[in-house]
Amino acid sequence: MDGSDYWEDPDEPYGGTSVRDSSPPFGELALKKCDRWCAEDLAEAWQAASVEELWQLLALRGVRGRHSTHHWEVPALLRHHHGDGQQGAMETAFLLLTDWRWSTSAARRTVAGVIGTGLLDDTSLDGLALLCFWPDRPVFQHPASWLESSLGNEIVIDLDEGGRPLRKPLRFRVADMAPVRQPRYLAPPVRRWAATRMIVRQLADIEVVMARAGTFRQDRSNHRGIDHAAAIVQGCLDACDALDENQLRRLLEYGRTWPRGQVRIDSLTVMARKLGAGKAVALARMDTDAKVRAWAEKQTARGASPSLF
Repeated sequence: MDGSDYWEDPDEPYGGTSVRDSSPPFGELALKKCDRWCAEDLAEAWQAASVEELWQLLALRGVRGRHSTHHWEVPALLRHHHGDGQQGAMETAFLLLTDWRWSTSAARRTVAGVIGTGLLDDTSLDGLALLCFWPDRPVFQHPASWLESSLGNEIVIDLDEGGRPLRKPLRFRVADMAPVRQPRYLAPPVRRWAATRMIVRQLADIEVVMARAGTFRQDRSNHRGIDHAAAIVQGCLDACDALDENQLRRLLEYGRTWPRGQVRIDSLTVMARKLGAGKAVALARMDTDAKVRAWAEKQTARGASPSLF
Protein backbone atom coordinates (compact mmCIF):
# COMPACT_ATOMS: atom_id res chain seq x y z
CA MET A 1 0.00 0.00 0.00
CA ASP A 2 1.52 3.33 -1.01
CA GLY A 3 0.84 6.77 0.45
CA SER A 4 -2.03 7.51 -1.92
CA ASP A 5 -3.85 4.34 -0.91
CA TYR A 6 -3.46 5.24 2.75
CA TRP A 7 -4.97 8.65 2.14
CA GLU A 8 -7.95 7.27 0.25
CA ASP A 9 -8.78 4.32 2.53
CA PRO A 10 -11.65 5.21 4.93
CA ASP A 11 -11.51 1.85 6.70
CA GLU A 12 -7.88 1.88 7.83
CA PRO A 13 -7.72 0.47 11.40
CA TYR A 14 -6.64 2.52 14.40
CA GLY A 15 -3.44 4.29 13.39
CA GLY A 16 -2.15 5.76 16.64
CA THR A 17 0.78 3.35 16.80
CA SER A 18 0.94 2.29 13.17
CA VAL A 19 4.18 0.91 11.77
CA ARG A 20 4.03 3.79 9.29
CA ASP A 21 4.32 6.40 12.07
CA SER A 22 7.99 7.05 11.30
CA SER A 23 7.47 7.75 7.59
CA PRO A 24 5.36 10.26 5.65
CA PRO A 25 1.81 8.86 5.46
CA PHE A 26 0.95 10.43 2.09
CA GLY A 27 2.17 10.09 -1.45
CA GLU A 28 3.17 13.21 -3.40
CA LEU A 29 -0.06 13.30 -5.40
CA ALA A 30 -2.13 12.98 -2.24
CA LEU A 31 -0.12 15.75 -0.58
CA LYS A 32 -1.05 18.14 -3.35
CA LYS A 33 -4.70 17.17 -3.03
CA CYS A 34 -4.55 17.79 0.72
CA ASP A 35 -2.99 21.21 0.25
CA ARG A 36 -5.54 22.28 -2.34
CA TRP A 37 -8.40 21.19 -0.12
CA CYS A 38 -7.04 22.93 2.98
CA ALA A 39 -6.30 26.15 1.11
CA GLU A 40 -9.99 26.31 0.19
CA ASP A 41 -11.95 24.68 3.02
CA LEU A 42 -9.65 25.74 5.88
CA ALA A 43 -8.67 29.08 4.38
CA GLU A 44 -8.55 31.03 7.65
CA ALA A 45 -6.17 28.59 9.35
CA TRP A 46 -4.22 27.99 6.13
CA GLN A 47 -3.63 31.70 5.50
CA ALA A 48 -2.53 32.64 9.03
CA ALA A 49 0.39 35.02 8.58
CA SER A 50 2.42 33.64 11.47
CA VAL A 51 2.53 30.70 13.86
CA GLU A 52 1.29 32.93 16.69
CA GLU A 53 -1.64 34.09 14.57
CA LEU A 54 -2.49 30.44 13.90
CA TRP A 55 -2.30 29.65 17.63
CA GLN A 56 -4.57 32.57 18.45
CA LEU A 57 -7.10 31.38 15.89
CA LEU A 58 -7.04 27.79 17.12
CA ALA A 59 -7.12 28.75 20.80
CA LEU A 60 -9.91 31.31 20.68
CA ARG A 61 -12.20 30.16 17.88
CA GLY A 62 -10.98 26.82 16.64
CA VAL A 63 -11.23 25.70 13.05
CA ARG A 64 -14.60 26.80 11.72
CA GLY A 65 -17.05 24.25 10.37
CA ARG A 66 -18.60 21.00 11.50
CA HIS A 67 -16.83 17.79 12.50
CA SER A 68 -14.55 16.48 9.78
CA THR A 69 -13.61 12.92 8.86
CA HIS A 70 -10.57 14.18 6.91
CA HIS A 71 -7.79 13.20 9.29
CA TRP A 72 -5.16 14.33 6.78
CA GLU A 73 -6.14 17.99 7.33
CA VAL A 74 -4.20 18.00 10.61
CA PRO A 75 -0.78 16.99 9.20
CA ALA A 76 -1.41 19.16 6.13
CA LEU A 77 -1.85 22.26 8.31
CA LEU A 78 1.17 21.29 10.40
CA ARG A 79 3.35 20.88 7.30
CA HIS A 80 2.11 24.16 5.83
CA HIS A 81 3.03 26.21 8.91
CA HIS A 82 6.15 24.33 10.07
CA GLY A 83 7.50 22.64 6.95
CA ASP A 84 10.31 25.19 6.63
CA GLY A 85 11.53 24.67 10.18
CA GLN A 86 9.36 27.23 11.98
CA GLN A 87 9.43 26.86 15.76
CA GLY A 88 6.48 25.69 17.87
CA ALA A 89 5.45 22.58 15.93
CA MET A 90 4.60 20.73 19.16
CA GLU A 91 2.23 23.50 20.32
CA THR A 92 0.57 23.65 16.90
CA ALA A 93 0.16 19.87 16.87
CA PHE A 94 -1.41 20.01 20.34
CA LEU A 95 -3.92 22.69 19.30
CA LEU A 96 -4.84 20.80 16.15
CA LEU A 97 -5.23 17.45 17.92
CA THR A 98 -7.49 19.04 20.55
CA ASP A 99 -9.72 20.93 18.11
CA TRP A 100 -13.38 19.88 17.96
CA ARG A 101 -13.26 19.54 14.16
CA TRP A 102 -11.34 16.24 14.33
CA SER A 103 -12.79 14.94 17.61
CA THR A 104 -14.88 12.08 16.16
CA SER A 105 -13.87 9.40 13.64
CA ALA A 106 -10.90 11.38 12.33
CA ALA A 107 -9.25 11.37 15.77
CA ARG A 108 -8.22 7.72 15.30
CA ARG A 109 -5.69 8.70 12.63
CA THR A 110 -4.71 12.30 13.33
CA VAL A 111 -1.79 11.39 15.60
CA ALA A 112 -0.30 9.00 13.05
CA GLY A 113 -0.51 11.80 10.48
CA VAL A 114 1.26 14.26 12.78
CA ILE A 115 4.06 11.77 13.48
CA GLY A 116 4.32 10.96 9.78
CA THR A 117 5.21 14.57 8.91
CA GLY A 118 8.58 14.06 10.62
CA LEU A 119 8.36 17.61 12.02
CA LEU A 120 8.34 16.51 15.68
CA ASP A 121 11.40 14.79 17.11
CA ASP A 122 11.22 12.30 19.96
CA THR A 123 11.54 15.00 22.62
CA SER A 124 8.64 16.96 21.14
CA LEU A 125 6.52 13.83 20.79
CA ASP A 126 7.25 12.96 24.41
CA GLY A 127 6.15 16.45 25.42
CA LEU A 128 2.99 16.10 23.35
CA ALA A 129 2.22 12.76 25.01
CA LEU A 130 2.62 14.29 28.47
CA LEU A 131 0.26 17.13 27.55
CA CYS A 132 -2.34 14.65 26.32
CA PHE A 133 -2.06 11.96 28.99
CA TRP A 134 -2.11 13.39 32.51
CA PRO A 135 -4.78 16.14 32.63
CA ASP A 136 -8.44 15.23 32.94
CA ARG A 137 -8.88 17.98 30.38
CA PRO A 138 -5.73 19.43 28.79
CA VAL A 139 -5.20 23.18 28.69
CA PHE A 140 -3.43 25.66 26.43
CA GLN A 141 -1.87 28.69 28.09
CA HIS A 142 -1.87 31.98 26.20
CA PRO A 143 -1.49 35.72 26.93
CA ALA A 144 -4.52 37.57 28.29
CA SER A 145 -4.13 40.10 25.49
CA TRP A 146 -5.39 37.46 23.03
CA LEU A 147 -8.86 37.51 24.55
CA GLU A 148 -10.05 40.75 23.04
CA SER A 149 -8.08 43.13 20.88
CA SER A 150 -10.35 46.01 21.92
CA LEU A 151 -8.99 45.80 25.46
CA GLY A 152 -5.99 47.77 24.34
CA ASN A 153 -3.18 48.02 26.88
CA GLU A 154 -5.24 48.60 30.01
CA ILE A 155 -8.42 47.42 31.75
CA VAL A 156 -10.20 49.93 33.99
CA ILE A 157 -12.71 48.86 36.67
CA ASP A 158 -14.63 51.93 37.85
CA LEU A 159 -17.68 50.29 39.52
CA ASP A 160 -17.93 48.29 42.73
CA GLU A 161 -19.89 45.04 43.15
CA GLY A 162 -23.09 47.02 43.75
CA GLY A 163 -22.69 48.99 40.56
CA ARG A 164 -21.65 52.22 42.35
CA PRO A 165 -18.73 54.32 41.05
CA LEU A 166 -15.43 53.75 42.79
CA ARG A 167 -13.67 56.75 44.27
CA LYS A 168 -10.45 55.51 42.72
CA PRO A 169 -10.85 53.29 39.61
CA LEU A 170 -8.75 50.12 39.47
CA ARG A 171 -6.38 49.94 36.52
CA PHE A 172 -4.70 46.78 35.21
CA ARG A 173 -2.15 46.55 32.44
CA VAL A 174 -3.09 43.70 30.11
CA ALA A 175 0.60 42.86 29.70
CA ASP A 176 0.83 42.24 33.46
CA MET A 177 -2.18 39.94 33.68
CA ALA A 178 -1.64 36.24 34.35
CA PRO A 179 -1.72 33.98 31.28
CA VAL A 180 -5.08 32.43 30.48
CA ARG A 181 -5.38 28.65 30.82
CA GLN A 182 -7.90 27.58 28.22
CA PRO A 183 -9.41 24.06 28.50
CA ARG A 184 -9.19 21.95 25.35
CA TYR A 185 -11.09 18.88 24.16
CA LEU A 186 -9.25 15.57 23.94
CA ALA A 187 -10.63 12.61 21.99
CA PRO A 188 -10.02 9.18 23.61
CA PRO A 189 -7.92 7.86 20.67
CA VAL A 190 -5.39 10.66 21.26
CA ARG A 191 -5.12 9.68 24.91
CA ARG A 192 -4.71 6.07 23.80
CA TRP A 193 -1.65 7.04 21.75
CA ALA A 194 -0.30 9.08 24.67
CA ALA A 195 -0.67 6.10 27.02
CA THR A 196 1.25 3.89 24.60
CA ARG A 197 4.08 6.40 24.31
CA MET A 198 4.26 6.83 28.08
CA ILE A 199 5.12 3.14 28.35
CA VAL A 200 7.24 2.64 25.25
CA ARG A 201 9.38 5.70 26.01
CA GLN A 202 9.46 4.88 29.75
CA LEU A 203 7.89 8.22 30.68
CA ALA A 204 5.85 6.43 33.35
CA ASP A 205 5.66 2.94 34.83
CA ILE A 206 2.94 0.62 33.53
CA GLU A 207 1.35 0.46 36.99
CA VAL A 208 1.06 4.26 37.10
CA VAL A 209 -0.50 4.35 33.64
CA MET A 210 -3.01 1.65 34.56
CA ALA A 211 -3.84 3.52 37.77
CA ARG A 212 -4.65 6.58 35.66
CA ALA A 213 -7.22 4.47 33.82
CA GLY A 214 -8.68 3.57 37.19
CA THR A 215 -9.17 7.22 38.16
CA PHE A 216 -11.08 7.90 34.94
CA ARG A 217 -13.20 4.81 35.47
CA GLN A 218 -14.20 5.91 38.96
CA ASP A 219 -14.96 9.52 38.03
CA ARG A 220 -18.76 9.53 37.86
CA SER A 221 -18.87 13.28 37.18
CA ASN A 222 -17.09 12.82 33.83
CA HIS A 223 -19.62 11.27 31.45
CA ARG A 224 -16.84 10.25 29.06
CA GLY A 225 -14.50 9.05 31.77
CA ILE A 226 -15.10 5.38 30.91
CA ASP A 227 -14.13 6.12 27.28
CA HIS A 228 -10.81 7.61 28.38
CA ALA A 229 -10.25 4.79 30.87
CA ALA A 230 -10.80 2.20 28.14
CA ALA A 231 -8.51 4.15 25.77
CA ILE A 232 -5.69 4.06 28.32
CA VAL A 233 -6.03 0.30 28.81
CA GLN A 234 -6.00 -0.16 25.02
CA GLY A 235 -2.93 2.06 24.84
CA CYS A 236 -1.21 -0.19 27.36
CA LEU A 237 -2.11 -3.20 25.21
CA ASP A 238 -0.67 -1.44 22.16
CA ALA A 239 2.61 -1.20 24.09
CA CYS A 240 2.64 -4.89 25.06
CA ASP A 241 5.95 -5.58 23.30
CA ALA A 242 7.68 -3.16 25.70
CA LEU A 243 6.54 -5.05 28.82
CA ASP A 244 8.25 -7.85 30.70
CA GLU A 245 6.39 -11.11 31.36
CA ASN A 246 5.06 -10.14 34.80
CA GLN A 247 3.86 -6.73 33.60
CA LEU A 248 2.17 -8.32 30.61
CA ARG A 249 0.33 -10.89 32.71
CA ARG A 250 -0.95 -8.21 35.11
CA LEU A 251 -2.11 -6.08 32.21
CA LEU A 252 -3.89 -8.97 30.50
CA GLU A 253 -5.66 -9.92 33.72
CA TYR A 254 -6.71 -6.30 34.17
CA GLY A 255 -7.92 -5.93 30.59
CA ARG A 256 -9.66 -9.31 30.49
CA THR A 257 -11.96 -8.29 33.36
CA TRP A 258 -12.73 -4.87 31.89
CA PRO A 259 -16.49 -4.09 31.60
CA ARG A 260 -16.28 -3.01 27.96
CA GLY A 261 -16.31 -5.95 25.54
CA GLN A 262 -13.94 -4.39 22.99
CA VAL A 263 -11.26 -3.96 25.65
CA ARG A 264 -11.64 -7.66 26.56
CA ILE A 265 -11.32 -8.60 22.87
CA ASP A 266 -8.16 -6.48 22.57
CA SER A 267 -6.76 -8.14 25.70
CA LEU A 268 -7.52 -11.62 24.39
CA THR A 269 -5.98 -10.74 21.03
CA VAL A 270 -2.73 -9.78 22.75
CA MET A 271 -2.94 -12.91 24.91
CA ALA A 272 -3.34 -15.09 21.84
CA ARG A 273 -0.34 -13.49 20.15
CA LYS A 274 1.97 -13.44 23.15
CA LEU A 275 0.93 -16.47 25.22
CA GLY A 276 -0.86 -18.75 22.78
CA ALA A 277 -4.33 -18.81 21.24
CA GLY A 278 -5.66 -21.86 23.14
CA LYS A 279 -6.21 -20.18 26.51
CA ALA A 280 -7.45 -16.95 24.93
CA VAL A 281 -10.06 -18.77 22.86
CA ALA A 282 -11.20 -20.84 25.86
CA LEU A 283 -11.69 -17.72 27.97
CA ALA A 284 -13.51 -15.92 25.16
CA ARG A 285 -15.97 -18.78 24.75
CA MET A 286 -17.05 -18.34 28.37
CA ASP A 287 -17.54 -14.58 28.06
CA THR A 288 -20.99 -13.05 28.63
CA ASP A 289 -20.64 -10.79 25.56
CA ALA A 290 -21.73 -12.32 22.24
CA LYS A 291 -19.11 -10.28 20.36
CA VAL A 292 -16.34 -11.72 22.51
CA ARG A 293 -17.63 -15.25 21.92
CA ALA A 294 -17.82 -14.51 18.20
CA TRP A 295 -14.16 -13.48 18.33
CA ALA A 296 -13.34 -16.93 19.73
CA GLU A 297 -15.12 -18.63 16.84
CA LYS A 298 -13.24 -16.51 14.32
CA GLN A 299 -9.92 -17.50 15.90
CA THR A 300 -10.92 -21.16 15.80
CA ALA A 301 -11.95 -20.91 12.15
CA ARG A 302 -8.66 -19.27 11.23
CA GLY A 303 -6.69 -21.94 13.02
CA ALA A 304 -8.61 -24.68 11.23
CA SER A 305 -8.29 -23.18 7.77
CA PRO A 306 -5.30 -24.14 5.63
CA SER A 307 -2.90 -21.35 4.80
CA LEU A 308 -3.18 -19.88 1.33
CA PHE A 309 0.46 -18.75 1.22
